[in-house]
Amino acid sequence: MKALARVDSMSLDPHKWLFAPTDAGCLLVRDAAAMQGAFSTGAGYIDVVADKDMSEFAYWDHGPELSRRFRALKIWFLLKIHGARAVQEAIDSNIAVARHLAALVEQSSDFELLAPAPLSIVCFRYRGGDDDFNRRLMVDVQRDGDSYLSNAAINGRFALRACIVNYRTTMADVEQLLATIRRVARRLA
Repeated sequence: MKALARVDSMSLDPHKWLFAPTDAGCLLVRDAAAMQGAFSTGAGYIDVVADKDMSEFAYWDHGPELSRRFRALKIWFLLKIHGARAVQEAIDSNIAVARHLAALVEQSSDFELLAPAPLSIVCFRYRGGDDDFNRRLMVDVQRDGDSYLSNAAINGRFALRACIVNYRTTMADVEQLLATIRRVARRLA
C-alpha cells in the first residue's frame, strides 16, 4: 500500500469487492496524455466537433473501444441502492473473515501460512504434502463441492489460495473450509 504513490497505473476490479457483475473495471492512470497517445486514432468520422471540451476528451481516445459501454453504471447503481457504508461494512467483514482464517491456519499444526493476509486473500498449504499433493488437494476440494480454493505460487511453492470477497462469507464458512481440506487430505493420503 505504501508504494501506491509510485505507480503509473493501477487496475481495480470493482466486480469483486463492490459485489457487481463482471465486466466492470477501473483503471487509474497518472498520465492521461500518455494513455491518449497510445489509443488515439485520427479519423474524420470520429472527430467531435460540438465544442472544445468534448473534443479534448473523447472516450475512444482513452481505450481500445470506440464507444462507451457505460460499465460504471453497475457500480453507480450499487452505491445508489446500498450506499457506500454498506459496501464498506461488507469489505470490513471480508477482511475480518480472512484474518480469522489466517489465524486458524497459523494456530494449526497441519497448515502453514505462506504470506501475510492483510486484506481478503489467504495463501497457505497443507503441511502433510509437497507441491504436487497440495495441487491434487486443491482440485479434489473443488470437486468435493463444499468449498472452493484457487492457487498461487509463493516463493516458488504451490499455495492454496482463499479469496474472501462474498458479503455472505462467515467465520463458520472458513472453519468449514479447513475441515473440508482436512477431510479431503485424509482421503488422498
